[in-house]
Amino acid sequence: MGLSTTDWASFPLPLNLDIIQMPGCILYTDLRRTKGLTTVNGQASWDVVLPSDPEWLGRSFFQQVLVIDPSVPGLGAVMSNAAEGIIGLDSGLPQVVITEVMINPDGISDANGEWFEVHNPRTKPVNLQGWTIKDDGSDVHVIASNVVIPAGGYIVLARNGDTLQNGGVNAAYVYGDPNPLGNTGDELILLDSSQIEIDRVVWTAPCVVAGSSISLPDPLADNSSCVTWCVETLPWSGVSANNGTPGAAAGCSVF
Repeated sequence: MGLSTTDWASFPLPLNLDIIQMPGCILYTDLRRTKGLTTVNGQASWDVVLPSDPEWLGRSFFQQVLVIDPSVPGLGAVMSNAAEGIIGLDSGLPQVVITEVMINPDGISDANGEWFEVHNPRTKPVNLQGWTIKDDGSDVHVIASNVVIPAGGYIVLARNGDTLQNGGVNAAYVYGDPNPLGNTGDELILLDSSQIEIDRVVWTAPCVVAGSSISLPDPLADNSSCVTWCVETLPWSGVSANNGTPGAAAGCSVF
């Protein structure tokens, strides 16, 4: 268990452990505390003792599991991804949620009019710098600058940030091309700066309505498919051709 995903001792994180004969293993968190576990029927559980201190409220801690497997080359070890826990009010809440996607704008080219919205349900701001926008294909973009989602806030990331060209959407960040949102089906995936998948949305053609974004009415619902989404039916301020609520909570109900 650790408290940092940026450095451990003099080593920057994440750290590739090929150098100590652990091919394919990556250390994502510093090693503040380690604990041996015993498996029962291939499973193991453990308790985490946290300080009863108001100053720790909202603080993150990180965990990884190392499994010894003699069939694995090198030292015979496999490591899990890192899991984040937050002490106090934010416990159990997702870090960032994709809550609205404009897949097929009407009267505006996809290159100008596509955008998506993310929501931070937690009580502290989240900085997306170093995060990755991608799909399961070849579309990849790393966010290069500070992009902060306020606590409880919504922001928009767009292919084109010019409000005269994108339908009047105020974008907090422009990711540009090549990152098209497929009209007949695609994925939109967010990875954090440690390349851990934070959120994923998958859609097919029946989910897409030209000129309307799809929104997530409940930010805490499973947003991985269209079942929990809805189609926006009202235009945002100053726009008559397209419907949506960019930068705000959903205005529609589930499909």
